[in-house]
Amino acid sequence: ATVGVGACFLFNAASFVAVVTSLLLIDRSKLRPSLPMPRARGQLREGLRYAASTRHIAVPLCMMGLVGLLAFEFQVSLPVFVQHTFHGGSEAYGFMTAAMGVGAVLGGLVTAARGRTGIRSMVIASTGFGVAILLG
Repeated sequence: ATVGVGACFLFNAASFVAVVTSLLLIDRSKLRPSLPMPRARGQLREGLRYAASTRHIAVPLCMMGLVGLLAFEFQVSLPVFVQHTFHGGSEAYGFMTAAMGVGAVLGGLVTAARGRTGIRSMVIASTGFGVAILLG
């Protein structure tokens, strides 16, 4: 909002330099790709059955499904929310998306600092996020 759209695009482009550099520095000789499995009847059903029977896969998968179902339109409704609730423009929208980015980074740092994650903490955090959305 303070430096203009052009500067924002340049900053975004510069942020990809580290990613592209790290990809170029990968030692491809140490990569060991696995051979693809031949297609067979029932593989999808078998994979879904395995995911449903493995708690560490089933719970995050269900949570991602719920978030996708209930919050998929978030990026579409956020500009409308900014305009009609806060009577703001592109600057307010930029600050709201920046706040979400800061929250994501802080959440990632807190999770990394804990040194461990699990189903229980993931369900608690997701429930808190869902309640916050419903109350907001």
